[in-house]
Amino acid sequence: MSKNFLSVLDVKAKSSNVNEHLASDLEFILNYLLSNTSISTFCNMISFDLYGMDFKALTTVNNISIHTEEKNGTLNLTYLEIVYNLIYQIHKRKLKYPDSLGYDMFSTPKKIKSYIELNGYELDPSTNAEGYKLFKLIPSQGKQLIEQVIKKNKNEVINIEVKNFISYAPSQYQEKVFSLRNIIQAKKEISDFQVDMFGVEFVQNFISDVDRLSGINLNNIKKNDETFIEDNIDRIFYITILLILLSK
Repeated sequence: MSKNFLSVLDVKAKSSNVNEHLASDLEFILNYLLSNTSISTFCNMISFDLYGMDFKALTTVNNISIHTEEKNGTLNLTYLEIVYNLIYQIHKRKLKYPDSLGYDMFSTPKKIKSYIELNGYELDPSTNAEGYKLFKLIPSQGKQLIEQVIKKNKNEVINIEVKNFISYAPSQYQEKVFSLRNIIQAKKEISDFQVDMFGVEFVQNFISDVDRLSGINLNNIKKNDETFIEDNIDRIFYITILLILLSK
């Protein structure tokens, strides 16, 4: 058997690919839902329940569109939050829609959630003043940590690379390793760990992980290196962030 054979269990979904056509998915669903008279009536009733105005008025008054900037194609996270809540309520209230929309109505909320999480946010379940379930966009704990680093830290290289790191998809191994190396290198005193706080073993293991990361050839990543990066890159990143926050 070929040693290059991949079982389906070895294949992982790539978020960057999952979200590639998210904008067109949103437009397809909303164009149908809001152009069909009977369905649009229900959609606007849901929007009134959640936000106090119909969908078009909500987005128009607040100047919210699918794209943050049309030129770079970045999606507006607030817009995604609104659509996620709209579709969630359609499912919860068991409103009927055509079979042709079935797959998109199932997959789009998952893509929205994935896109939001890639940008360092979470959809937190809450309720509005009327008692309706509403998912609210909040920064993830990791994003809050990163915002603290950027606020405290004056090293522009670190701040740029921290922002770069969290913007990369999980599959972008080379980019994430490159950014983390730059963060560690820019923080010269990063080796001056507070051993008393974390313990000798923890510090030694972390240094070993950093050395392993530094020795990887990014132009020719071996399978075991790829596995190491995938399993450890985020952990090493957040420990580094913590050390930056704790440093004087």
